[in-house]
Amino acid sequence: MTGVRGIHEVSVNTFSQTPSHLGSRLTVQTGKILLAEREERGRIPVLVVDEAHLKSYEQLETIRILTNQGMDQDSPLSSLLAGQPTLRPTMKLAVLAALEQRTTPRHTMPGTTSTETTSYAAHHLKIAGRPDQLVTEDALTLIHTTSRGYPRAVNNLAPQALISAFATGKNQADEPAARA
Repeated sequence: MTGVRGIHEVSVNTFSQTPSHLGSRLTVQTGKILLAEREERGRIPVLVVDEAHLKSYEQLETIRILTNQGMDQDSPLSSLLAGQPTLRPTMKLAVLAALEQRTTPRHTMPGTTSTETTSYAAHHLKIAGRPDQLVTEDALTLIHTTSRGYPRAVNNLAPQALISAFATGKNQADEPAARA
């Protein structure tokens, strides 16, 4: 949540320089630093934006401008946008068409299979010191279906099923505990 100015400040600070206090000068300063890195040192900086699905239009437009120093002939930096699936429709908006056209290749991480979800849960229980099966097969099936195999969702649903089972005095999280 650095904002538009923050993107420029982070870029300038990364190259051990002091950011200008004036916004218009900061934008020019960022462009010059990126060009110098490529022209003088032969390196292309990479801007990695995690949680890009949370970025505003203005922030994404700033990234587009940073990649547009050579007026589409070449770019002084490469950027990697990583985010949740909601980033894809945002990038398809007409106002972000120029950035979307510069973004290649694209990769979407699919959810895990049911077997992989079961293995994932068992692995986490083993790390926690519980090699026994604390979650029943039917609960794991429900967790997998509900999470669509996305590990982050499994990480949220499985502990809740265990808490529900504990609250009702059960030794294992079964399907009713997973539903709860």
